[in-house]
Amino acid sequence: MAALILVPVGAFLALYVTDGIVDLSDWVIAQSIWLGVAALVVVMGLAWVVLRVGRLSLTETTTNLGLRIIKLLRLLVGTALILFAVAMVAQYFILIGAWLRDALEAVAFVGNFINVLAGFVRVLLPAFAGFAGAMMAASFGHRAGQEVVMNLEGSVAKVITAVLTFFGSFILVFALLYAVNWICLLGVCHNLPETTPLFVILAVPALIVGLLTAVLSVRSSPQKQFGTGFVTYTIMRGILNGLRSIEPVIMGFVLVVWVGLGPFAGVLALMLHSIADLGKLFSEQVENIAEGPVEAITATGANRLQTIVFAVIPQIVPHYIAFAFYRWDINVRMSTIIGFVGGGGIGFVLFRNTNLTQYRQAAVMVIAIAAVVITLDYFSSKLRRSIT
Repeated sequence: MAALILVPVGAFLALYVTDGIVDLSDWVIAQSIWLGVAALVVVMGLAWVVLRVGRLSLTETTTNLGLRIIKLLRLLVGTALILFAVAMVAQYFILIGAWLRDALEAVAFVGNFINVLAGFVRVLLPAFAGFAGAMMAASFGHRAGQEVVMNLEGSVAKVITAVLTFFGSFILVFALLYAVNWICLLGVCHNLPETTPLFVILAVPALIVGLLTAVLSVRSSPQKQFGTGFVTYTIMRGILNGLRSIEPVIMGFVLVVWVGLGPFAGVLALMLHSIADLGKLFSEQVENIAEGPVEAITATGANRLQTIVFAVIPQIVPHYIAFAFYRWDINVRMSTIIGFVGGGGIGFVLFRNTNLTQYRQAAVMVIAIAAVVITLDYFSSKLRRSIT
């Protein structure tokens, strides 16, 4: 439960810091392009020094509290420097894309693509950092809470467990209810007030559930292990299977109604289905790794991070890349079909031309689609074959 308590704290801190880093990178580039280039080189050098040079490697374990704090600070500072460098690179590509869009009249879409993609990375950077911060805070809270409870006995351990259970359940239920209101599931948002009264209404059931779970936690042993990992695994697999069971065309229909006509609806439909599909493939690949390298690395005294880096990742990376290229190939084909339901792209224009009986223009688009699909299929198959 300590993990649930620290999730919003870690997410808020990471999001707030990353927003400041992105604003700082924009300010540096706004002062001078060459000043930004110099700052980018310096920041990348500092990140390499912080993460690679030092008395203790980031993958090594130690029982010394001072060295553990230093290692944590190095990791945080190095991560902040990397985020700053990524934000600056994204901002430079935004500028390059805008310049190419204006300079290349015939192929202005290339500059527009670079501009949009870089802007997408820049916008999602704080959200990604917030998610990573939430996961790190949850991991730290889980370990710290477990160590504290395991080292205590009797009523003190039960009291701490009850308090952590109350706050963790309260935060979880409140977040779920707020999410239901935010997406306006079943029209709930139309029947609830806004701002402060809304928080009070959502806090009442969260408070009740927190009290009930706290009472139940007192009745059980504080040292009792619960299969939270299995529960998380089951919930995530259920969500991914639910998304995967919906065809992208149906998603396109729904999202066109939700966000309107245009490529954004098509991108969302393909993105959701790709996440569900790749999530299943990636998870099954991790489950089917060979146990020999893991046992060999563990026998040398490696910790969990070292085991993942040197025994798990080398086995899954080639398959991950192959799966990603395969899904990319599918998305190229599906993008045309998504356009038929208003998801934008060349499929939308093709559908419009066929409805207007402009068959010559439609024939040219069909030939262009076939050429693009054949070319991408050839190159993606070559890349998959070379990787695997």
